[in-house]
Amino acid sequence: MKGFFALEKYCFLVEGAKRGVVHNLENGKVYSVDEYVVKLIKKLEDGLEIQTLLKSYQDGVLAEKAAACIKNLTDLKLGHILTNREKVNKIVFEKPAPLEFVWLEITGACNLKCLHCYRVEKKKQNHPKNKMTDKDWVRVMQQSYAIGCKKLQFIGGEPMIISKRLIKLIEISKKIGFEFIEVFTNATLINDSNIAFFGANQINVAVSIYGDQAEIHDKVTRVKGSFEKTISNLKKMVDVGIKTRVGIVAMNINQDNVYDARRFVQNLGIQNVKIDPVRPCGNGKNNQLIPKEILKKYQISKPSFSHCTLPKFQRAQCGHNCFSKNICVTPTGDIIPCIMERNLVLGNVFDGSVSEIIGNEKALKIRNITKDQVKTCKDCEYRYCCFDCRPKAKNSSPTGDLFAKPIDCLYNPYTGKWN
Repeated sequence: MKGFFALEKYCFLVEGAKRGVVHNLENGKVYSVDEYVVKLIKKLEDGLEIQTLLKSYQDGVLAEKAAACIKNLTDLKLGHILTNREKVNKIVFEKPAPLEFVWLEITGACNLKCLHCYRVEKKKQNHPKNKMTDKDWVRVMQQSYAIGCKKLQFIGGEPMIISKRLIKLIEISKKIGFEFIEVFTNATLINDSNIAFFGANQINVAVSIYGDQAEIHDKVTRVKGSFEKTISNLKKMVDVGIKTRVGIVAMNINQDNVYDARRFVQNLGIQNVKIDPVRPCGNGKNNQLIPKEILKKYQISKPSFSHCTLPKFQRAQCGHNCFSKNICVTPTGDIIPCIMERNLVLGNVFDGSVSEIIGNEKALKIRNITKDQVKTCKDCEYRYCCFDCRPKAKNSSPTGDLFAKPIDCLYNPYTGKWN
């Protein structure tokens, strides 16, 4: 075997403490390799001739193993043999857009009293400038759109409490040019007129339910009759073709019912249904709510990182998978990096534009957090293809450590084994 070996222009080696992975960003596949192959690839990528490498092995078995590894890498189309020591022009990573999605938390008021709500009510602030007017919301939408944001969600609280303002803001958001507009609602206050408007304007709707029976659902919302209203309106929205998705938050009091609830919702005609264990945020930061049996099923106990796109990989190099592309604007004008992270305030829209705030020094430190900074993850070969929820990791940490390892990951990069 003669010549030189190089990974394809769309393939990249990521080294961990013990093992490594090769990313094929053309098809998104991720290949796990042991420490022997990691060292082999690094030597060849540094320009060592294949024949020189093979001769360096005094043991013929090791030479055969090296040759077999090179052949396997070429067969998988992860690399190829070069006649000369020429440089492969690798894919050039583009700088990701500074903002892709914004939550507009247009009200903190809600008609339900959900046990797990991510918001913790504080004493009301009466400072006039801290109350967002329609004009303020429009300004935020315009500024977000101007820097590339094309997706937004209206949320609360419960946005339907101020339905007239909501409808007005939706109409303006469409005129601005947003391509994806969603309303996150408990669906108890929606009327036929709202449904007709959502349908006519192709507005997406997201709804949370907590069981397939009123007894279970209403126990979470702490409002009797909420289940019947929510399900009734879900059926109506399905009937008129509104693109609807449902989130089922799993807690200790409903964990035995969540899969039945998913089937129930799917039978209504809604296929986009996701079960999500309660996040330790706001009222959800309550150990008594933890669904221990469900959490076991959601632990990362094997390498399930089979697909990693080029945008995902390149964003992971320079920022957080969520914080770097999303923001939430609260009713007081605060900008936070995530609807679930209430304590990391990047700035306030009354003190500067959206662009200025997300580009300030404090914001960049938070938005640019990568797995290279997270404890243990920084030594993991899967760090650029593993989804990371910082609020969940931070709030699950006994010390509230922003750089804590995700609690549900069972991989030990120092041994290369899954515990």
